[in-house]
Amino acid sequence: MHKYKLLITSSMITDMLPIYILNNTVHLEYDYYNTKNFNKILSIIENYISNHTDYIFNSVGIMFHSTEKHTIQLFKSDTVKSMVNDEINKFSDLIKFFKQLKIITRCSQIDLISGNTIDSVNNLILNQLELKSKLTICASTTNTGKLGNWILEKGNINLTKKYFTNKIIQSEINLGITVYSFDTNTIIVIGTTIQDNIRISISTSSQYFLYSKWFYN
Repeated sequence: MHKYKLLITSSMITDMLPIYILNNTVHLEYDYYNTKNFNKILSIIENYISNHTDYIFNSVGIMFHSTEKHTIQLFKSDTVKSMVNDEINKFSDLIKFFKQLKIITRCSQIDLISGNTIDSVNNLILNQLELKSKLTICASTTNTGKLGNWILEKGNINLTKKYFTNKIIQSEINLGITVYSFDTNTIIVIGTTIQDNIRISISTSSQYFLYSKWFYN
């Protein structure tokens, strides 16, 4: 049997990502816009594993952007779930997905690779997700990427040693929510990857950068 790590990424992540992925990591991508349910992601994984039956994945990384701090939304039609304010019953589809992922890949750990996914103090929802899925789940409490680090604070996972080469540290990739502070003001940028040339508009009243993935020609 061959042991690998599995990295599943949203198509919202920059196309430059593969050049930073370690050789012992299998990379699969799903379509953020056209994926309608978790079964579509599972089918991509199942199709790959059916041709690599001797592969064992000790851990699975899921790399995605979130549109709000402390939330999970893996694809566009997926319900935005708060890791702080929502009840655990709102996560039923995600829990089912994690359980199926565990069966298919034989993994014992899931790494949620995004920025500011969980709160540094209130981890009640994450603890319940671990309990119900019977998996170790690691996630970030801070900015992830160029304007933060490549560490999942919950689990103390160094992503540059697990999934990526050290070269990703010099990349322009930022994941999920990135929080900036200028003097007394805090401005939040949602899911930016500078390499994607994302157009950003500024709303000073709400102190949010709102973005759409529009490409300049």
